[in-house]
Amino acid sequence: MTIYRRPESSRYVVEVRWQGLPRLKFSTGTTSKSRAGAMERTLHALRDAGRFDVLRLGERKLRLADVHEDYQRDPAALQQRVATVASPVLGPLVDAWLAWLESPAALSSRTRRPFSPRTAYRYRESWQRLFRVLAKGRDATLADITKGFIAEFREARRRRGQQAPPSIGTCARCRRFVAGARRSASLPFRL
Repeated sequence: MTIYRRPESSRYVVEVRWQGLPRLKFSTGTTSKSRAGAMERTLHALRDAGRFDVLRLGERKLRLADVHEDYQRDPAALQQRVATVASPVLGPLVDAWLAWLESPAALSSRTRRPFSPRTAYRYRESWQRLFRVLAKGRDATLADITKGFIAEFREARRRRGQQAPPSIGTCARCRRFVAGARRSASLPFRL
C-alpha cells in the first residue's frame, strides 16, 4: 500500500495492490497524511472482513472519505450506502426489460415460445401502477421495492376497494422482476 500526493494536487492518494484484486487507487480528499493513513487502515480492515464489494464500488462510485466515516461510526450505514449506490434506477431498467419482453427473440422459460402481446401489456400496466405510487416514480431504485412497500401497496388498493386480482397480479409480476433483476448482473434479461 502506498500513500502519496500527486504533483498537481495537495490531496493524498491511497494505492493498494492485493493478490486476487486489481490495483485499486483512491483519492482521500484530504491534505492530512494522518487522516489518509487512517483511511488506509480502513481499507485493510475492509479487506480483512471480506468486504470486496465495498472496495470495488469504492474505486468507481463511493468516496473513500465517506466509506471511512461510515465504517468508523456505523457499519450499518456503510451497508446502506453500498446498497444505494449498487441499486440501479428502475425506469430505464424496466424499459429495457419491456423492450426485450416484446421482441420476438424473447422466449418464455416455461412455454419456450415468444411472450404474447397481452403479457407484455399487463407487465407494462403493472409497472405504471407502481411508478405512480413510488415516491420517486421512475427514478426509484431497485432497493426501493421492498416486501414492505409491496405489502403497503396491496393494502392501499384493498382500502380503496379496488379489485384484488389486478393488485395481486401487479405485485406478483413486479416481485418476479425484482427478484430476477437482483439475481441477474447482466442484461438483456433472463428472469
